[in-house]
Amino acid sequence: MSVGVNIGVPAPVYVAPAPVYAPPPPPVYAQPAIVIGWHGDRYWDGHRYWNRDEWYRNHGHGHGYGHDHGRHGWH
Repeated sequence: MSVGVNIGVPAPVYVAPAPVYAPPPPPVYAQPAIVIGWHGDRYWDGHRYWNRDEWYRNHGHGHGYGHDHGRHGWH
C-alpha cells in the first residue's frame, strides 16, 4: 500500500460574485416648451406670465387695449 502526501499551496478557487439587482431607472418626462409671447391675454417672457395691463404698464407700451403696436404685431 502506498500513501501520497502533497504539501504545498492549494489551487485557487474562483467564486462568482452574487448578482446585484437594481430597480430600473424612473422614466424621463420632458416638459413641453413654452414659447415666449402672448398666450391668450397673458404674456410669457421666459420667466413669468404677465397679464396684458401689467405687461404694457411695465414695458412702456401704454395701455394694451386698442393700442396700435406697430412692428410688434400685438393685438
